[in-house]
Amino acid sequence: MSPAEEKLAQLRAARDAARAEFLSRSTRIRALAEPGELGRRLTNDIQVQGRKALSQAMEIAADERGVLAGTLTALMLWLARKQIFAKAVELAPKAKPAWNKALDTARSGLAKIRTRLPGKGDGV
Repeated sequence: MSPAEEKLAQLRAARDAARAEFLSRSTRIRALAEPGELGRRLTNDIQVQGRKALSQAMEIAADERGVLAGTLTALMLWLARKQIFAKAVELAPKAKPAWNKALDTARSGLAKIRTRLPGKGDGV
């Protein structure tokens, strides 16, 4: 075989390989264009990503239980804020005497402590 024929054979082999690759890719692209295929791929990708996100969230929740509990508590209080405020308004008149008594007790306790501090009152 002459060098020109050898070169031609190599070029044909390269052409045939490129053509096979092109046909393979075009077949895959055509398969993607079939009705429902894109939806199936999207559904599958969303499920895979959702599972990964859920797994990561569960891992973080296991490591940070206190933060999770605080966040959930704050969320529940925020969701129930109208009911909580309504109940507070309802109970406010009943709670005022108890609140005043607690304030008076705290003030008298602080006054006693101040008199016992060095340099104040009789000092102990």
